[in-house]
Amino acid sequence: MTPCDPQSPLDLLKRAVGTAIHDINNLLLVISCSSSKLLEQIPATDLGRDAAVSIGEATERIAEITAQLQMHLAGPQSAGEPQPHLAGEVTQKGTEETVLIVDDDPQVRQFIKTALIRGGYHVLEARHGPAAIALALRHRGLINLLVTDMLMPEMTGRELADALRTDVPSLRVLYLSGLDGSADLSTQPSALDAFVQKPFRMPELLLKIREILDK
Repeated sequence: MTPCDPQSPLDLLKRAVGTAIHDINNLLLVISCSSSKLLEQIPATDLGRDAAVSIGEATERIAEITAQLQMHLAGPQSAGEPQPHLAGEVTQKGTEETVLIVDDDPQVRQFIKTALIRGGYHVLEARHGPAAIALALRHRGLINLLVTDMLMPEMTGRELADALRTDVPSLRVLYLSGLDGSADLSTQPSALDAFVQKPFRMPELLLKIREILDK
């Protein structure tokens, strides 16, 4: 950087804000993954319900603001112009594969969905197993990867994967859990399965998704 280069301070500011946004998104993901455990320890009173609503509304609003700020910083791109990457962003891009995200926490789904769309993936989402199966049946096209929480209402992530594999035996599956679910997968090891423990950093998740899709 030279004092005469007027663009350098702006570039530095964009990267600094990009780093801050990245850290905020990781913090929000940790809060989303941990809040359900915290709320289990709060008595089922009006105060407990208010706490749950406040946590959900606050994290959702901050996520919206940071997403808008990221889009504003990126700005319009001309055809053929290289895409800048904010600090901390994973540069590995998808090749328009379709990923089905299943998690009963809407905030976790939204964080993963936003990152995957920015990464060039097509995204489907559902709140639990039965909804995911219905969505998969309606979907016209191949679902390349299932990203699912292991413990959900209605059916587990493992049961969901088994159900979807009756039609698509080669379906790749990435399991997520706040508990160490790797032991559950070791009982029936499969090269098509992978596991990431919550809370996770988004670059870690994106790298794992790319790794399992490239197998």
